Amino acid sequence: MEQSVKPTRAFARTATLKLALVVIALLAGIGPSISEPRCQPRTGLWPLFQKQRYGGMFHITLEPTENHNPARVQRHLMFATLWGRLLGTQLPAQTRGLCDAFIYPNPFPDLRGTVIIHSPAMDIDDEKVICSRALRDIATNWHPSLDAVRLSARKELQLIHSLRESAPTHSLFNASFIVRSVLPLIYQNGTLLHSLVAIDPNKYQSLDADDFIAWLRRQRSIARYGLISISQCQPQTDTERAAEGDLIHRLRNLSAIAPPGRIGLPSAPNSPSAKSPLWRLVIIGNADEPSNMHINSPAMIKYCERRHSFILDDASTPPRTKVARISCTRDTVNDLDTWIALYCDPQDCSSKQEQDTIAMAIARDPDVLAHAQGSLLADQTRGPYVVEIYAPEK
Repeated sequence: MEQSVKPTRAFARTATLKLALVVIALLAGIGPSISEPRCQPRTGLWPLFQKQRYGGMFHITLEPTENHNPARVQRHLMFATLWGRLLGTQLPAQTRGLCDAFIYPNPFPDLRGTVIIHSPAMDIDDEKVICSRALRDIATNWHPSLDAVRLSARKELQLIHSLRESAPTHSLFNASFIVRSVLPLIYQNGTLLHSLVAIDPNKYQSLDADDFIAWLRRQRSIARYGLISISQCQPQTDTERAAEGDLIHRLRNLSAIAPPGRIGLPSAPNSPSAKSPLWRLVIIGNADEPSNMHINSPAMIKYCERRHSFILDDASTPPRTKVARISCTRDTVNDLDTWIALYCDPQDCSSKQEQDTIAMAIARDPDVLAHAQGSLLADQTRGPYVVEIYAPEK
């Protein structure tokens, strides 16, 4: 029997508030506290709020798509995103608010999510079983209605637009918007990762609900479909890292990238970059750990959220020393590739000249170059890219 999801206004407000509070932490690569030693959290691990407990992390295997077909890749990405949203909406409805789930298409083409239990108690073994069973039942047996699919598509589009409108309130939002805007210029057109970052969110407005239902039926028919519990931490042993890393490297390496250098990015009217005082930043990837949002290389330790001295020397003013705070924003392309933006905090660098000089100094730093080159795939240098925001000619 088909069912429709009608989330209450209170639930919608709560979800929006949670998202707004965690976005800055996620962009900065700040992981939630975990008791396991030397744990680097997986992408998608959701921070906790008051009276919340972890119910576990899980993986849903989906059928691979045609990686060289941009239309197929983007269709799968949209449908997987929508299925994650539907599951996350239905779980609290079915468990009367006991359980929440935040589910995203990571690593592509699959889904990964975190279950959160709303309980002040420390002993939640019974609640974990309830939430796990409920989510497993929903993922396997629940049939969303066409109206529920259309509503979720509208909600996803609204979320994307609302995040863009919120970007000017914090430099991390602005930097993340710039990273997402420049990635289509870094990845070669027509490749898998280009398809993932170049999707037009307005396609959610015309999403075919019947096509989604057919896609979901197909996913459930594959033998590997189902809920699998996984660790909250990145793989720690060599065997575990090799098992997960090989596939991610193969998928990531399907997409050629531009050589290091300067990239000009026009600021679209009314976009976050057009309203922001952030005009220059440095973007680097890492060849060794493409799916690690929390990588902590010497470059990150040296620069992220630290103050540094730079020599400013231009033709118009005498050389002088500038002490500036360097901020970092991290972004992942569906856990197949990770990029980090480094930039002078606009509160410290108020001019384009200052931002440009400091960006160039960061891009030439040996530790930054080593991060971009990596040690395993030295022929696949991922930056540095110095991104220059400019106003397009009218």
